[in-house]
Amino acid sequence: MRFRALIRKELLEAFRSFFWEQKTGKRRKPSSLILFGLLYALIVFNLVRMYAGIFGATAFSWVPAGNTDAYFAYAIIVSSVMSLFLSLIIIYSSLFMSKDNSLILSLPVKPYEILLSRLCSVYIFSFVFTAAALIPAFVQYLRYGAVTIMSVCTFAILLFLLPAVVLSISTLLGYLIGLVTARMRHKQAGIMILTLIGTMFMSFGFSFLSGSAATGNMDSIVPTRFLSITKGFLNPLGLAGKAFAGNAVSLVVFLVLSLVFICAVIALVGNSLVRILGITEKQKKVKFRINMIRTKSVKKTLFERERRRVMSNALYVLNCMLGSIMAIIGAGAMIIFSGRIKAVLGSFPVPVSLFCGVLCGMASMNDITAPSISTEGKTIWLLNSLPVETEQILYSKIRFHFVFTFVPFLLLLISGCYVFSLSVLQAVFSLAVMTLYIFVVAYLGLFNDLKHGNTSYMNEAIAIKQSMSVLFSLGEGILLAALILVPSIMLMGRINEYLIAGIYGFILCVLLVLLSSWMKKTGIKLFRQM
Repeated sequence: MRFRALIRKELLEAFRSFFWEQKTGKRRKPSSLILFGLLYALIVFNLVRMYAGIFGATAFSWVPAGNTDAYFAYAIIVSSVMSLFLSLIIIYSSLFMSKDNSLILSLPVKPYEILLSRLCSVYIFSFVFTAAALIPAFVQYLRYGAVTIMSVCTFAILLFLLPAVVLSISTLLGYLIGLVTARMRHKQAGIMILTLIGTMFMSFGFSFLSGSAATGNMDSIVPTRFLSITKGFLNPLGLAGKAFAGNAVSLVVFLVLSLVFICAVIALVGNSLVRILGITEKQKKVKFRINMIRTKSVKKTLFERERRRVMSNALYVLNCMLGSIMAIIGAGAMIIFSGRIKAVLGSFPVPVSLFCGVLCGMASMNDITAPSISTEGKTIWLLNSLPVETEQILYSKIRFHFVFTFVPFLLLLISGCYVFSLSVLQAVFSLAVMTLYIFVVAYLGLFNDLKHGNTSYMNEAIAIKQSMSVLFSLGEGILLAALILVPSIMLMGRINEYLIAGIYGFILCVLLVLLSSWMKKTGIKLFRQM
């Protein structure tokens, strides 16, 4: 009964924003639930389409050649990358950063029950992202391979087992990160560094595999790469690939190894959970010093407060500032590999509208303002009690989003102008469109958080990753970027590139004026009511 109550509590908390209105606390209407369901289904459908395109060319060249086990090993790697990254961040925040840890530890429940209850909701997300890749991979295999009852049954079993294995790996990694950062002085910085290192390794591996599939170099890579890593009787990747192909012996061995690994992770993390959560930072003696306090303006003070609040939260930075991180990496990569990029492009002129679309598409990954009000939590009343105007508080959040998005993307724009040999007029158009887009996305994030914000949560990951404001902001940012990217590709060479960029800039100006007017009137009222 206690374990069932814990699972029910975690599931209700994970899906609360879907079934309940955050402002009123009432259940959503059936029509609203249907719309949200269709929105989530559209996201999953696009994921399935993306993976179907990746596995289509792979199955065509691998399966008829008899490399079925290597094909499924490749599918397992591709499907596990996104699921592993997302579940790692959710697991770490839910296990070690949840606000109700002290309350849960005081209850008469066993540590492994706490662990399993926290993993139940994460398993659902892991299953969705893993299944969105494995199902298209199996469908593409059916087009070129032999269909047997054994292969279908094996796929059905492993479809539910593989997300549990991926979840166990991410749990083990989260446990190690928690163990390393528990006694660190700058814990959030350590979490960000470790997570970014892991993300870079996974991204490079995924890019290599996907790039190989896209360029059609599979015939040369299969014998040298995948067949070499899938050999060995107890090789998990090779066993999984052979099991998906319908090998009964490999299926049994893989099931045994997977269950042993899952049980070992639960035992290790469950027994050490209380000890890690109970670690407190050592008290250090600090010498008293008299320092001169410099007076600052209200704008600078509010901006500095927002900067310290956001940058001290590793979960916030890794999820809401990923675009800035990728822009810095992309700028450096473009300079390093500028010779190769120029050789590939040759004399092909890059239209300014297409360049603007790429910049806006990458900038859509930044949703800093989307959870900025929700993450204030129960202390939001302190902001309302400050002797400053509400408009200044809201604009400090917009300025923070703009500064920490504009500077990295300015570096990317300069690198792009150098590599693609853009003219001064093209650079000016790109800078203007990028600036307007960043401002509009900042306003949209704050608009969505004021309308759909959630300040009553136990786990901060819910406000940062699973809230309606974040979902709407990311979707609106992508659609807004597609508004220039799609016409630039479809109408390339037919319409003047400056005309497309100019029309798009005018649309952004209109949106910016409307959002700014709404913020000065309705937005301030909504913030005062929170």
